[in-house]
Amino acid sequence: MSADRPSPRWPLRVTLSILLVIEVVFIIKIIGEGISGGSAVLLVASLGIVLSCVLAWRGTSWARWSIVAFIVLRLAHIGVSMAAHFSPDDHRLPGTLILVAIYVAAGAVVASPLGRPAAGAAR
Repeated sequence: MSADRPSPRWPLRVTLSILLVIEVVFIIKIIGEGISGGSAVLLVASLGIVLSCVLAWRGTSWARWSIVAFIVLRLAHIGVSMAAHFSPDDHRLPGTLILVAIYVAAGAVVASPLGRPAAGAAR
């Protein structure tokens, strides 16, 4: 069954692996702290990214675009949180900006031609 599905290229595999690690850390953090209103959106986005990464790794064609959609949801959530809770001299700002850069780079790789299966492996 998996023999007829093309495997993702290495940039997509690395990106999916990084996203999976980040999202599993977020899920553990959310469950450890308890689910509240704001963290429910974070949990939905994390679970969506994890599920979409697994589907994209298995070769599902539409999974890449669901990853991009969940990354956009995550970036919107981060932007709203930053606007509501951060000041310009907040100590959390550099780490949050690094996280945003990781998500933007991951979304760019997933949406780019690098995220498509290799041409020789296509059906």
